[in-house]
Amino acid sequence: MNKKETRDLFAQGRDAWNAWAAEMVAERERLEAAGENFSEFPPSDAVIAWRSEAAADFSEEKFADADSFAAFKFPGAAIFRKAVFSGYADFEKAVFSGTAVFPEAVFSDYAFFSEALFETEAYFNAIKANSAFLMVQTRFLVVPEFLHADFKSEAPRLDTCRIQPRGFRAQFLRLVKGEGKGNPNDPGRWRVLQKLADDGHDHISEQRFFRGELLARRGLEEPWKTEPFGYLISLLYQITSNFGSSLVLPVFWWIVTWLGCAWFYLTEHMIRAANVEATAAGAWLGTWNRLRGDGFTCIAGTGEPFFAALGLSASKSLFAGIGPARTLDQIHVCLYGIHPRSVYESFQPVIPGWVTGVGVIQFLLSAILIFPVRPGIADPVQDQVTGGLDPRHLFTVALAKGRADGISLLVSPTQVGAHA
Repeated sequence: MNKKETRDLFAQGRDAWNAWAAEMVAERERLEAAGENFSEFPPSDAVIAWRSEAAADFSEEKFADADSFAAFKFPGAAIFRKAVFSGYADFEKAVFSGTAVFPEAVFSDYAFFSEALFETEAYFNAIKANSAFLMVQTRFLVVPEFLHADFKSEAPRLDTCRIQPRGFRAQFLRLVKGEGKGNPNDPGRWRVLQKLADDGHDHISEQRFFRGELLARRGLEEPWKTEPFGYLISLLYQITSNFGSSLVLPVFWWIVTWLGCAWFYLTEHMIRAANVEATAAGAWLGTWNRLRGDGFTCIAGTGEPFFAALGLSASKSLFAGIGPARTLDQIHVCLYGIHPRSVYESFQPVIPGWVTGVGVIQFLLSAILIFPVRPGIADPVQDQVTGGLDPRHLFTVALAKGRADGISLLVSPTQVGAHA
């Protein structure tokens, strides 16, 4: 519709508007059933005609308090470019099935977008909001764009809205199937959202948007070819902590590391005890059989090798250890025996080289996993130095950017401004 047709239909009220919207949706379904492809480029004449008829053009319109778009449905593009809302801008529960275009719109008073649904692109570039901009339970199925948006009163609360773009798994499947890459604008949009979250002191949302930026970058290229090391680190960071936003995942992987290394230490005990064939494969099988049957006996001293292995693994996983040094010596003696050159009453436990090597690796992995995983679940020193960000988050920022040009890479762009 042109501007006059749009304004005339709007003057008839919400019921008339939504009846027209339902007719346009039915027409689109009819065209799709007839074989028209609305995602094809260039579009067919029928698709162009439908888009022109389904568009609502309110560009440069001036709206008063009485004008409300609450629960309106927009089947096509909704164009509010340079529109001026002198009173409340009420879009509560509105549904935007087509592109929502608000660049340079002016909101003089409260702007209500609560419970609105944006099914595709939403542009709020260079808008001016002189009062609160409310997006409570607003849903965006595509990352919205707020580039150069000017919020005079305060930054909008982004923790109350839901941004649900195409996930990493769907992006990966698109790349594998050769169906095209993601939107090249998405990483920049996520960065703008990070800045807005930082302006509102919402560091948890900022971290969530950083996660979105990394996933969007993966959808644009084949990072396993261009930046394999950075991609691997980023992927591990996602798997082990969901980009620092999960407390359960690091604890889970810490437990897996603890039990897995305990199994290895017990396997080395089986080799030393010569209870099975002295090969790695035989030791692992023998450990399993012992767990099911006869149990274990210490090579020297007293105790239970099974619990000794758990204790040894715990000592490598916990920086504080599990007790005095003599306790650790007793564990090694039980598992691996006493060195033959030990003098009387001053025994020296046997410590196999493989056990030492695996212990170092376990210590490093545990150090990474045991770090604070969410803003605020940290000591005050970390909050002051890093703004409450997970140290693994800072490391991943540097790797994800594929550069190593100084300390500026160890903080996100918004954090640089916050601590300058």
